[in-house]
Amino acid sequence: MISIIVPVYNTEKYIKECIKSVLCQTYTTWELLLIDDGSTDKSGDICEEYAQKDKRIKVIHQKNQGVSAARNTALDNATGDYIIFLDADDFWCESTALEKLILTATNHNVDLVRGEYKRINEQGGELNKNTLQCNNYSNKILDSYLFLEHIVKTDFFCVLSLFKTDKLKSIRFEVGRVFMEDMIFYLKVLTQQSVRCIYVPETLFYAYRQCNNSASNKTNILKLRDSLHAGLTAMNLYDKTNDLRLKKYLQQMCIDRYCSTLKWLAHDKYYNKHTQFISEYEVKRLRNEIIAWMKKNSIQIKKTILYLKPLQLVWIYRLRYILSKLKYSFLSKWNTQQ
Repeated sequence: MISIIVPVYNTEKYIKECIKSVLCQTYTTWELLLIDDGSTDKSGDICEEYAQKDKRIKVIHQKNQGVSAARNTALDNATGDYIIFLDADDFWCESTALEKLILTATNHNVDLVRGEYKRINEQGGELNKNTLQCNNYSNKILDSYLFLEHIVKTDFFCVLSLFKTDKLKSIRFEVGRVFMEDMIFYLKVLTQQSVRCIYVPETLFYAYRQCNNSASNKTNILKLRDSLHAGLTAMNLYDKTNDLRLKKYLQQMCIDRYCSTLKWLAHDKYYNKHTQFISEYEVKRLRNEIIAWMKKNSIQIKKTILYLKPLQLVWIYRLRYILSKLKYSFLSKWNTQQ
């Protein structure tokens, strides 16, 4: 059986379409866990209406704690052999999605099966399909490193994967985070021993609704905090694996998250808070921890920017940012005049 986990918060506009996309699946051995995370609209009532019509649907109401806490509640109550996540404002656009995913998982005896998605607007119109990565790694059993490096890349969407429940027993989402929760979840899953993965790009089943007011589009200093935390999580997971390739991947992610966070601080929407952020989140101390960790593990520090103080690095990124804006402005004027 598959446990389908849907965190619900004030999505009365979309929740029916989401639930209907589950009900129409050709694979029917599932339970749908709808976690009403303190909705103040009619979302909770709509969930209850569907639960009364179908015993496979279970509704749990809780105080608002965020999407991670809602997913964790569902994980604590899930009874399926496999688990898949679905967001309440999205839906499955293929009725055979569960059937294809579960058949792939059982036929190949893998712990994780990942499909593909398309982006839609708030009205449901298709924006674009994700570029299918039909390469040498498609439809083949992959280890954690190959899966992260060649399939996931920067798309850490846990909603695209069917997970074997056994691999999630001790793993939960970090509550209180507003950014990169999925990345941290994936890393925790994939740094376990002997995780078998497979990518089936032809199973394009997920419709991801891109809303203008979504959390991912909002300016929020906490996103930078969580970006930094994601890098530190990669550092802390380093000793969890003996795979040298995966260790190198985690090392690079740690450095990239640190540098990317400071690069974002150099942008206009964050720059006026850069000194406050560096002080409040003790970025200098964290940089020293990263350097000490790399030296302890005999990791060659190739990026000299790690030796720069955080403020100095932000100023360098700020200069680059200003120069790039001036260059763009100049080229725009030049093209207009031609």
